[in-house]
Amino acid sequence: MDVLRITIGKARDDGWPVSVELQLSENLVKTSLQEVLILPAGYENHLRELQIAYNPQEYGEYLGKSLFTDSLQDIFDSGRKGLHRVILSVEDDALRQLSWHWLCYPWDSGAWNFIAHDQHLPFSLGLVGPAEGSTKDLLAARPA
Repeated sequence: MDVLRITIGKARDDGWPVSVELQLSENLVKTSLQEVLILPAGYENHLRELQIAYNPQEYGEYLGKSLFTDSLQDIFDSGRKGLHRVILSVEDDALRQLSWHWLCYPWDSGAWNFIAHDQHLPFSLGLVGPAEGSTKDLLAARPA
């Protein structure tokens, strides 16, 4: 199954580490990328205001513009036609509280739309349990 896994780790001094893996099964291609998510000071208040005003489009664009760097957009676009699933896991407690189900992406037209609304591309929020280690470690440890 062709899967794009995006994992946002626990906060560091320079932001939140983002690990991206694109696995295309038919070609046995696996692409990895390490990025850093940087949110400006006051992002919590801005997103809270958007949530109170019930503006999911602007909220999702704000998250998407912060998360989808040029490198991540390139990986997403290269695999999007064959993707069967996008899984986003958020390990940081503060970021996990955000409404990631409103995450938007700039589609071919340049318009930002909700990833979850693409009926051909299931979008899942990965669960992060209380176990030690990252989501990636948990996925690697599961039996084949």
